[in-house]
Amino acid sequence: MPRIVIRWTFGETKARPLSPQALDMLETSIKFAKLIFKNARFVVCYNNLSPDTLEKLKKIVIETEIKAIDVTGFLPRHLARTDVKNSWWKYVIPRLDNDAYEIIMDNDVILWRAPPTLKRAIRENALVALTDAAGQYYGDFHDLVIRIDPSLRLNAGLLGMPPGFKVDFELIKMVKLKDFFHSEQGFTALNFALYEGIKYLIPLEEVVQLNIIRVPPDKLVSRYYGGHFSGCSYAHFDFWEKEYARVVKRLYERLIMDE
Repeated sequence: MPRIVIRWTFGETKARPLSPQALDMLETSIKFAKLIFKNARFVVCYNNLSPDTLEKLKKIVIETEIKAIDVTGFLPRHLARTDVKNSWWKYVIPRLDNDAYEIIMDNDVILWRAPPTLKRAIRENALVALTDAAGQYYGDFHDLVIRIDPSLRLNAGLLGMPPGFKVDFELIKMVKLKDFFHSEQGFTALNFALYEGIKYLIPLEEVVQLNIIRVPPDKLVSRYYGGHFSGCSYAHFDFWEKEYARVVKRLYERLIMDE
């Protein structure tokens, strides 16, 4: 079994300031990850945070006893836009540990149990990502991805990279970026589609995408291994705070008491 690194990408832009839900989900995601993967290394890679958000992040980092790295200056200039929602930041730093199994998670992805497909991917040193309930949103990479794998429905909210795996940044040169936001997911999907090793998508039956598929809170924590609370970080939706936060945190408290 390789050593494991779990990292969260956390940032905001002038166009998309973070909502309080974003910090709450991040803290919850970290706490559960530390329960599931006890011997892993945990890191938050943050960028472009306002002083107020940074202060709140520092409190979370201290409380959860993990490391935070400011990667604001690490993304190439042509990808470091702050006028739009920007998910390209998940690729800085490209790898924290090339010899580890490294998992990149969005702050709105919370796992309360290790999904079987993720455990299998780690065991087999396979590439893994989430399934997208919404469809195939690949931006400027859409045609390239579909040409290789017409059925691929990849969501880049979680990306598990086996030891030695390297993201091919040269693929960015294959398109002219117009749909800046969705193209990051398309770039991730293209790397996934071209990968010749073992690879899996975590099915929606394990980690549900809640902006598309609404599940009653009690059913969510009892039947699923985690949830992707997509859209809540930037207050497009408030279903994390209003519907799920209390139940998910209550589960955490029960698990802590059982330790």
